[in-house]
Amino acid sequence: MGRHHRSAGLPCESDASARPGPRASLGPGAPLLLRVSAHGAPDPPGELPARLPFRRYHTELRGFSVLAAHHAERARLQQAIAREYDLDDEPIGPGTAWRLAYQEPTDAPSAYDLIVMCNFLTNATMTEDLRAEFTGLARSLTSGGVLLVLGAAGGAYPSIYTGVNELATSAGLRPLPGATRQLEANPDPALRDLIATQVRTAVSELGSAASPEVWGTVEQKLRRLVPDVVDYSRPFRLPRFQILAFRRLVRPRRRQGGH
Repeated sequence: MGRHHRSAGLPCESDASARPGPRASLGPGAPLLLRVSAHGAPDPPGELPARLPFRRYHTELRGFSVLAAHHAERARLQQAIAREYDLDDEPIGPGTAWRLAYQEPTDAPSAYDLIVMCNFLTNATMTEDLRAEFTGLARSLTSGGVLLVLGAAGGAYPSIYTGVNELATSAGLRPLPGATRQLEANPDPALRDLIATQVRTAVSELGSAASPEVWGTVEQKLRRLVPDVVDYSRPFRLPRFQILAFRRLVRPRRRQGGH
């Protein structure tokens, strides 16, 4: 009997922290967190190693689909299982191989309890350019799952968040008013003073390494854009951030027979 057959049905590593969604293809459990961020990653392309077994971190949303990635991984497992049985001279049919493939733990889940988009949407065209991907991402939440969108609070961001609200609503998500708000970064005075010291020291060291002509030009721009970085008499301020929170609600199934 093949190794995959004996291990079929083993719980996935995320069971302790996740809830299965309503789909039959979800497998043993849904990882807790999918994070989409604009920060670059070295390798592998598009995904960073998770710090926790139930966390996935992607840096590229264009063309990404939770379900497509899930089913592609299941197809890979199906082929590997069929090949292993063939090597053991115990061939199985495609249907059996598919059934075993969907019982195997996988790193490509079909749904998430929590999705965080952190500093990802940075211009007003992205919500329209990535409409299909964003909609698919929102619909990959489990019942009761939460989508968090974090970003800056000023500039063009209000129009970006208008687009996010429209997309989330059209995808069947409901806003969470209590969680949707602006936050100050590091409001604790001790932490803010520590950050101020680190930033100012780093800028000062760069100024010391630069030529007087170059530093003179840079310092003028800093005094205009972020004066508290070079003028120590000014209070050091950090930007405010906006949090948008949405939850996926699934209507209860109607009971058969009208009861």
